[in-house]
Amino acid sequence: MHTLATVLLLSCLSVLNVVGEVELYQIDFDEGTFLLTKSTEYRLMEDIIFNPNKAFDSYSAYASGGVLPHQFTHAGGKYDASAFNMGFFAAIAISADGATLNLNGFTISQSPEHALQQRFFSVIELADRPIFPYQSQNDFISSTTVAKNVIITNGTIGLSSQCGIRGNNVNNITISDIDIYDYEISAIAIHGGNFIHIENVNSVGSRLDVPVNELFATARYIRPYIDFLYNIDYSGTLSISETQLNISAIRRDLKIALENVHASLITETDSRRGVYLDKYHFSDEFTLFHNTHGISDKSSIAIDIHHSVPQHKIIDSQENILLVNVAIVDHVANMKEVISLSNVDSVPVVDPLGSVFQVFNKIPEKSTFISISSSDFNEAKYVGNAVANAQAFVGKAILHGAFENSHLDVSRSTFSQEIINWIENEKSSSLLDFISKNSPFCDIDAMGHVENGVVGLRISAIEDVRVRNIVVKNVTNFGVSGIKDTIGSVCCRMNRCQGLTSRGVALFGAVKARIEETRVENIISYGGSAYGIDILLDSHNIGVVGAFVNGIFAAEGETRRDFGECGKPVSVGYSSSEVSSGVLFAGCDSLGEIRNSVFGVTEVFVDRSVVRNELLSSESPFDYCSTRDMTPVSFDSLISLFIQYCGFSV
Repeated sequence: MHTLATVLLLSCLSVLNVVGEVELYQIDFDEGTFLLTKSTEYRLMEDIIFNPNKAFDSYSAYASGGVLPHQFTHAGGKYDASAFNMGFFAAIAISADGATLNLNGFTISQSPEHALQQRFFSVIELADRPIFPYQSQNDFISSTTVAKNVIITNGTIGLSSQCGIRGNNVNNITISDIDIYDYEISAIAIHGGNFIHIENVNSVGSRLDVPVNELFATARYIRPYIDFLYNIDYSGTLSISETQLNISAIRRDLKIALENVHASLITETDSRRGVYLDKYHFSDEFTLFHNTHGISDKSSIAIDIHHSVPQHKIIDSQENILLVNVAIVDHVANMKEVISLSNVDSVPVVDPLGSVFQVFNKIPEKSTFISISSSDFNEAKYVGNAVANAQAFVGKAILHGAFENSHLDVSRSTFSQEIINWIENEKSSSLLDFISKNSPFCDIDAMGHVENGVVGLRISAIEDVRVRNIVVKNVTNFGVSGIKDTIGSVCCRMNRCQGLTSRGVALFGAVKARIEETRVENIISYGGSAYGIDILLDSHNIGVVGAFVNGIFAAEGETRRDFGECGKPVSVGYSSSEVSSGVLFAGCDSLGEIRNSVFGVTEVFVDRSVVRNELLSSESPFDYCSTRDMTPVSFDSLISLFIQYCGFSV
């Protein structure tokens, strides 16, 4: 059944003479992404499993899952190379103005094979192209046709290697009556836009059988750069342990690694779910890519409504965001803090796609380094592996100008000659000297992103938000810090100390937001802090009304007592930051089940907001948010409080 908002929007589209219907079948997806461009209703007629260009005898697993040369527009196909140069990024790419995607009670999902091969993916993308990991928001705005006045309704979105639905700078989007599950990063991620309505949506569990870690994505992403150098017969070499590796050797090693992973997880198992790399028959690949916990190893936010700011331009905040009757349950990740070398410009060393050049990674379940020869950093030499060697080879080739005539973007590569010298052992300083002068980064993910931890619902840098009748339950961050065990006493550059945190609902710099009738339970962090409802940064004019928060557990897997500059983890039910203002908690409750295994701050309420209203400035600042036996507050009173203190009507 359509919601009232959906019916009204459908009626509006009818007035605009948007008529007709397109029926979608499996055959419409067999050769690649379906481009939804017309102002009409599209209707699924059967379950869809997305797996184009799968591997077979005459088409290797190294290149499978991607766009074939004849499918690009320059060769007469329908896929723009500038949009699809990293492969089929979505099953459906919507760039229409005034369209409805009716899933018609069916399920659309990525196949296990394609989820392995295409690590940058959303089942539904609200544009004709995504923002790539290496791309700035400015590039996206100037080159992209985004979805406008679009409805997605009535069905289920299944397996995805990243997101269920993703959009950037979209306008007037309704997502209703949808169940989303088996995503790795986000069920819904909207980064920039206006008039977003999400109603009757259930995010019912992130994926629990992710077979590879994020380094495997790095291996897949670097292929176009290696292939370009291979196709031009590039003559440069990389010296490792006194062996000169040319482009043929680099490509061969990378190709073997990727094809062995495919063989272990797809070919030999007939794409069966729940299997992991065979450490006996494919020991090298197990060492590099095994995912110990079988869940996402990077920041993971179930529903993320986030305003992305371009690098050189500030645009208006997202506004008019409505979430009603939304459930977020069983959202988990094992946040892995990646340690990255830093170059002389004090930025992480990354390849052209932004993937970190990892030299401190270890063999799964062991303390042995993969890419360096010793745990004594004064003696350690670079020994490399198929992925790191490919990154370093490309980095060196960029320094030598090899990509000047290529369409490939190399602007994000931060390899320096000093790093290449250390890799090639050209009488450079020791690794210890290098990292002592250039402090490593320690709380970023494999793509060099500053970590945000694991979050159920994030509202970030948005104005005019209404959240009503939301359930967030069982949000768990299994990550624990291994930095001290890895680099010892070497000074490590920390960004925000947020990677190991779990949050149920988080508002980052939000303005005029009302959170009403929200229930948050079982928010767990194994290595960091845990918050039920957290109001951060300079959020202001915020009302939290009739909420229930309980079961907030911090540092459940920690045994450390020294947490360095990050401080001890905290466990808080309701929290507001010291730079937030105009924050009102009213009619809130908790059973007081707040636990902190390392004896840090453990509180139901921590209100540090400034310019508190009079009701919240007494000796007991939470008279209207007691933990139990709360005196009821009438709805009319709450209306008056919002108008008086929050600056907007309801």
